[in-house]
Amino acid sequence: SSLYDSLARVRVDGKSYETILDVTASELLVKDQWMYFINASDEERIYRLKIDGSGLEKLTNQSARNLQLEEDWLYYEPSLSSSSQDEEGIYKVKLDGTEKKLVTDLAIERMNVFDHWIYYETKQDHQLRRITIDGEEDQKLSGEMGLLYGVYDEWVYWYSTDKEKGMFRMDLNGNNKTLVLGPGNYSLV
Repeated sequence: SSLYDSLARVRVDGKSYETILDVTASELLVKDQWMYFINASDEERIYRLKIDGSGLEKLTNQSARNLQLEEDWLYYEPSLSSSSQDEEGIYKVKLDGTEKKLVTDLAIERMNVFDHWIYYETKQDHQLRRITIDGEEDQKLSGEMGLLYGVYDEWVYWYSTDKEKGMFRMDLNGNNKTLVLGPGNYSLV
């Protein structure tokens, strides 16, 4: 994810550039009148700030990465820099920082939240899986090992761990696998 040296706003016409918070931030998300971000200046904790620059609040004491937003919840995994064995998994917290909950304690590499499901790749064996946002139902999507790329337009995109195979997509239930990009060198950005 990209790091920003500050949070700023600018008018649509390109005029009136204004720095609203001098902080190193990443994974910026906006909903309604709030910006949610990971504050690299404070050990990668999750913060929120009103888009007018007021109301800065720390939402978690836990360091985070892979910040996602759906409805009234933020989803994240503990950052690699501070993750201990007991902090692995996927967590969620309300947009105001209350009701922090563990969705799953499985160690993961990447995730995407889409339509009440969290699509993820397990850290240990690169299984492609999905779990409901309440953590109640967990399903394996593919029998192959893969590196999750993302979920777009009702499709899950992933790279085979075998570079001789390439990049694939499958529907949200793990069916209808299709080759998208042939074999070759690639890396996840």
